[in-house]
Amino acid sequence: SEISNSGVDPSTRGRRLDETLEVLRAVLTGEEVTHHGEFFTLDQARILPAPRPAVPILIGGRGESAIRRTARYGDGWLGIFCTPRRFSETRTAILDAAARENRAPDSFGVNVWCGLDTDADVADRLVGEKMQALYQLPRDKFRHLAPSGTSEQVAEWLNSFVEAGADNITLVPAATSMEAAIEHTASVRALLLEHHS
Repeated sequence: SEISNSGVDPSTRGRRLDETLEVLRAVLTGEEVTHHGEFFTLDQARILPAPRPAVPILIGGRGESAIRRTARYGDGWLGIFCTPRRFSETRTAILDAAARENRAPDSFGVNVWCGLDTDADVADRLVGEKMQALYQLPRDKFRHLAPSGTSEQVAEWLNSFVEAGADNITLVPAATSMEAAIEHTASVRALLLEHHS
């Protein structure tokens, strides 16, 4: 994996990420930071000028670690491969955990793989081929997580994420060309904005 190839013990990646987020949150303030941790040492480190507005820290992932990290360090969460129900449950868990940390993450998004085409069968085939190539998964294994169809059908499928509290939806479209992907994605965006304005 990329972790072992870089000479890092993979068993430390969770602790390493936690410490990275702690250091990142501190240095982004523009204040002087001294930190002596398990993985990183900084003496009087400072970023000048401090970014304004602050760079948002979005935490990705699923499960308890993502919930804990978002509550403690994140300005928001970016889910992937989850149903609207799981998205809503995770969002609620993050807000509850963040309240215990006296924090309030305010950005909740989701990455969604999708197939887009004017022909729903073509769209389904395109996203199926993409997922098979990347993850060696047959289409049936992720059909409930990766919509396909026309722009209208995909927008309709995504409505439940907006209703579950998603304020940012990132599409990873499989289409017949880059131009078609851009065109269909713009259409999905317009339909969602129209429906939720």
